[in-house]
Amino acid sequence: MKLKQNEEAFALTPVGVKYTCEHCHEGEMKVVVNSPDEPNPVPLGLGGNMRRHRCDKCNGELFLSKVYPYIEWLPENEIIRKVFKNDGSYLTKEGLIFLIECLDKRYKLKEED
Repeated sequence: MKLKQNEEAFALTPVGVKYTCEHCHEGEMKVVVNSPDEPNPVPLGLGGNMRRHRCDKCNGELFLSKVYPYIEWLPENEIIRKVFKNDGSYLTKEGLIFLIECLDKRYKLKEED
């Protein structure tokens, strides 16, 4: 890859972000995509940027400001900081496995260079 003047390449890792249902605490909230003739009204007071989401387990609905699930692209040095839960608690087993796989993948790529 040839970079232009003042450009700098850096490694990014895709990280999926999902939202756990606030009703059943088991399912995953997924954005509801309506057809053009079926509006997706936002209740008064929530603002126009909210999107309807439905739980894939209990069918509970929430209006959220982001479209879940989504992908966030993180620089390699931010992976460890970002995968911890917002409340500061430790990773789940699945989260820890994901972190190890990401770091292992990056390490193998560096070895090949």
